[in-house]
Amino acid sequence: MPALLTRVLDRLMLQGTVTETEPVAARMRRLRVEGPALARLDPRPGQQVRVLVEGTLTRRTYSVWRYDPAGAVELCVLDHEGAGPGARWGRSVRTGDTVRFGGPEGSFVLRPDATHHVFVGDETASVAFGSMLAALPASADVSGCLETRTPEDRLPLPHADRLGWTLRGAGSLADAVRGLNPPPGGVAYVAGEARTRAEREADPRPGIRLGPAHGGDKAVLDAGETGAGVAPTPAEHRHPTSTNAPRSTNARTPGRLSPSGRRGSPPGTASAEAVGAG
Repeated sequence: MPALLTRVLDRLMLQGTVTETEPVAARMRRLRVEGPALARLDPRPGQQVRVLVEGTLTRRTYSVWRYDPAGAVELCVLDHEGAGPGARWGRSVRTGDTVRFGGPEGSFVLRPDATHHVFVGDETASVAFGSMLAALPASADVSGCLETRTPEDRLPLPHADRLGWTLRGAGSLADAVRGLNPPPGGVAYVAGEARTRAEREADPRPGIRLGPAHGGDKAVLDAGETGAGVAPTPAEHRHPTSTNAPRSTNARTPGRLSPSGRRGSPPGTASAEAVGAG
């Protein structure tokens, strides 16, 4: 990378050094990045950062797994099949490498005031879910179901004993969702790759709402009230498939997350690259 560009990026982006790497699941690596500039961050559970990969201006987005106010960010990188820049970076990054990334962003975040929390997704959602679950007290009312390719792909999530687990090909995530019976007044966090979304759309159960699709291997991340009406997605971002839940027209209705204000980031959405989709 040219020296002038490096100096510009140093002024515009956060920078840290990889101090730890370890496998935390069959296809997931934990990276700990430390640096003085990282002590100024205050990520909300569920937010992500955009990382420059392969020493280029190519960016990939990763959910924050843990944050240490002393100046450290931990990411979990999923080893996707394929040879995309994110996948290559995730496999090759080593202790001592410099990492540049933007500040925490995204509106797919924990609603700590909810009376019940429902989590539905797959491997591409589990990192964001992990930070959300870690922020909940032991007394929190939690349920949900997660799908993985193998049992070894399951991340060590807080409150994991309260979640249902299914294996891809051995059962249907949609069927597992139909078996959930969350009480009214809770919040559902639904995330996963396009294939998981296709299964979820077949379930008309009200109370678990999906955001707009981005196609390809992108994920859909959204949050909505369980057992209650959900504020509508703005018309320019609305997906034609919707649940049968009544919709509120009040933009401040609980269950609707505020837009992040960033171009290309509709309310409640992010890409599967939140855990490293090549």
